[in-house]
Amino acid sequence: MPDSVSYPAAPGSVREARADVIAQAAAAGVPEDLFPRIMLAVSEAVTNAVLHAYAGAEPGEVHVSTAETAGAFEVVVHDDGHGLVPRPDSPGLGLGLPIVSRVADDLDVSAGEAKGTRVRMRFRFDTSGAAAPDRERRIETGVPHGGMQR
Repeated sequence: MPDSVSYPAAPGSVREARADVIAQAAAAGVPEDLFPRIMLAVSEAVTNAVLHAYAGAEPGEVHVSTAETAGAFEVVVHDDGHGLVPRPDSPGLGLGLPIVSRVADDLDVSAGEAKGTRVRMRFRFDTSGAAAPDRERRIETGVPHGGMQR
């Protein structure tokens, strides 16, 4: 995966983006025990962009980039859509970002550079390859991550 990959804002792009990010994480040496959390977070962030970013407009693109630094893997999902605006007709339950905030170690949601929304997620691990212990404890206390793939 190059620095950033753009996908059509369509349901089929969720699976493709998730697979590309996991391939990038594996190539970067991210511990496999982080993969379910990364997959869930990417699925939710890309799904949000697909469902909400271009509502009432011509569908655009969802951009996904990854970076690995010592002890962390970062994923950024951004779009060029409407930005964060209330949707009384929302097709979802409004759980996407709360789920991401539970499975990512760091989450930053902001306006895109020109327009749209930017979601930055970081997943920390120690340099010996183990997942951050505090995060393992949080997942065990009730964040469902099985069976939620789209």
